Amino acid sequence: MGDEGELFTVGLWTVKSGNEEEFVKKWQAFARWSLDAMEGGSWAYLLQDAEQKNRFISFGPWDSLETIAAWRNKPEFKSAIAEFRDLCEEVTPGTMKEVAHLTIPSAPAPR
Repeated sequence: MGDEGELFTVGLWTVKSGNEEEFVKKWQAFARWSLDAMEGGSWAYLLQDAEQKNRFISFGPWDSLETIAAWRNKPEFKSAIAEFRDLCEEVTPGTMKEVAHLTIPSAPAPR
């Protein structure tokens, strides 16, 4: 696939026990702000570990590294991350590039 893979931001979150519900609400507000305030993102997912309820993964696509950098440099982004750090034992952000994917032709596209 070369350099043509889609870019994603990814967050690995270990939430302090008991803060899971508050974390989900804050993440939803943060994701809504991100999609409304920035060009380049189209959707965001938050997944919760089925067995370890305080572990989450978030991810969503972006159109360029420049857009991701602009988003991460906004004061609102920095403020939100500071709030998340208060709720979490660990926050690990990342940027990843698609190198492979597989779909079933009849399967619906991601929301």
